[in-house]
Amino acid sequence: SLKLGGVCFFKGTNNILLELNKTYSSIAKTPLIYSIDGEWGLAMRLTDAFSYPRQLTLGASNNDSLIYEMGKNIALQSKAMGIHINFAPDVDINLNPKNPVIGNRSFGEDKERVARLGWNYLKGMEDNGVYGSVKHFPGHGDTETDSHLALPTINHTKAFIDSVDSYPFRYAIDRGARMVMIGHLNIPCLISDPKLPSSLSKEVITDYLKKYLGFKGIVITD
Repeated sequence: SLKLGGVCFFKGTNNILLELNKTYSSIAKTPLIYSIDGEWGLAMRLTDAFSYPRQLTLGASNNDSLIYEMGKNIALQSKAMGIHINFAPDVDINLNPKNPVIGNRSFGEDKERVARLGWNYLKGMEDNGVYGSVKHFPGHGDTETDSHLALPTINHTKAFIDSVDSYPFRYAIDRGARMVMIGHLNIPCLISDPKLPSSLSKEVITDYLKKYLGFKGIVITD
């Protein structure tokens, strides 16, 4: 066994993260993969890190180069902390104003803008040495349930998911996205078992993401 593994940091300060990074690295026989969930920068998790605007505000700018520069700077800050992966950007489309968990984490309600800005964020990071992950496949934008607490239902048809929900993911995949995060969602039009979340579904991951959309990269569960 290669004893492969990693750590995802969810809270703390810059100094604590650096100390933990050193401690874990000194114990591990195989170099660890360090990650963070920092959509608006490391400040999403670290109390003394720099915070960028939320994606809804960035979406209003509709400025590709600005979003690329943000991705670049987040990557440089992540690398300084020894972080290899940032689980961002969120490319869900803001379709439901009652959504309790996406909202200002989305670039907006226009699929083209969400796709384009999401890709520039991702490319800004990956051009500067940090992997990103588009999420939450196949789209968490039209829910009224928090998937951290329960299983939201997506009542869209497959045709709607194909043309709208999954559009930003397809856009990124076609341009070389390396990592896709699967959302915890109940999607009747794609999954035959009503109790099975998309994050555990062969129909969503193998049949839809890998075969139908042609994704050949790394699949992450939310």
